[in-house]
Amino acid sequence: MKVKDIVTKIDWYYPWLTACDFDNVGLLVGDEEAEVKKAVVALDCTHEVLDFAIEQGATAVVTHHPIIFDGLKKVTAESVVHKAIKNNISIVCAHTNYDTGTNGVNDHLCKKLGINVTKSLMIDGLLIRGGEFAKQVSAEELALRCRDSLLARHIAFADGGKPIKKVVVCSGGGGSLLSDVMASGADAFITGEAKHSDFVAAKNAGFTLMVCGHFETEDIAIAPLAALLTREVPGVEFIECHKSPVNHI
Repeated sequence: MKVKDIVTKIDWYYPWLTACDFDNVGLLVGDEEAEVKKAVVALDCTHEVLDFAIEQGATAVVTHHPIIFDGLKKVTAESVVHKAIKNNISIVCAHTNYDTGTNGVNDHLCKKLGINVTKSLMIDGLLIRGGEFAKQVSAEELALRCRDSLLARHIAFADGGKPIKKVVVCSGGGGSLLSDVMASGADAFITGEAKHSDFVAAKNAGFTLMVCGHFETEDIAIAPLAALLTREVPGVEFIECHKSPVNHI
């Protein structure tokens, strides 16, 4: 198989054209005609992930976050882009197209947390999910569920003081969507990142904001993506890598 076979199959399930305008997706480094027998699937393309790929003998890496997001000014020997090129590793990135697609990141996050998806909401160009729990939970119960289901090291939340059944979910950095989510009729908002002022706003509005970590709310979608590609791109071994760039003490 070739790199272009991976690119084509991702496009079939999560079309590149559905990515947000600000995004950078697809084959970002490498040669679409390059042969691939092993590929690593990870959230980010860091030096550590590339080292893992090299150790595994992989010639492609599929990530969620783009290795090139803003315009590059230079590519020097210490950069991850240079390391990928030097080691003949192609980098394919599926970002917001994978976030919002059917059976994408937000859907996998809902499944992990036991949320029955009932609708999609378009807020600031992002298609996120709304759903319900089978029964009401408290903010503390929800925090414990998020911690245990996502293997999160740290859960931060504003307790709205009300039972929670209807929730909105946005993987990654969704804090800026808070005001629109509160207006949607939900009881709580689960996301990966938010500012202190978002917690203040939620608390004052009697609304539960649950922040579980950017990595934790998205890394849960790496295994399903690797499984999909394993099934759909025969002849390539897709190896999961769950190395986080974030350290905790």
